[in-house]
Amino acid sequence: RSLEMVIGLLGILKAGAAYLPLDPSYPVERLSFMLSDAGCSVLVTQQALLERAGGLVLAQDGAANPPRLIRLDADWGAIALEPSHAPAIAIAPEQAAYVIYTSGSTGTPKGVVVCHGALSNFLLSMQEQVRLSGEDRLLAVTTVGFDIAALELYLPLIGGGTKYSAQFSEAGAFSLS
Repeated sequence: RSLEMVIGLLGILKAGAAYLPLDPSYPVERLSFMLSDAGCSVLVTQQALLERAGGLVLAQDGAANPPRLIRLDADWGAIALEPSHAPAIAIAPEQAAYVIYTSGSTGTPKGVVVCHGALSNFLLSMQEQVRLSGEDRLLAVTTVGFDIAALELYLPLIGGGTKYSAQFSEAGAFSLS
């Protein structure tokens, strides 16, 4: 969880694409399966996360092309060459916003597509119920690959509040960002 992650997710949505959240704590085999199964054409990540997932398979045997890598912390030179204006893309409510994968506890994990309309309706409904404002703070504690993560990430943004992320180190230390 980081500011770069939120910027990356918002950029993907603004570009009219859908994202597949990958939790870096997942086993490399699961991450490789998800990337392949979802047919990802771009992998937006950070260098340290890519190094941590050293055995990550970016393209399965027979795949035409591996995903293009964009490292938000290491590729600023290339990113700066991209247009700075908003893309002229109309996004329809039925268009995919993101894909999350089931746990696979009863077999092979399956991707579930969440559309822009469903995400918007959910967030607006929650905003109406919770009424977050610029004075409010929300602590995000779930993994980015869990279905409630979109609520934790985006609800504070549409209400003008602040999102804090809880992070635990491997030694068990707790920090907020």
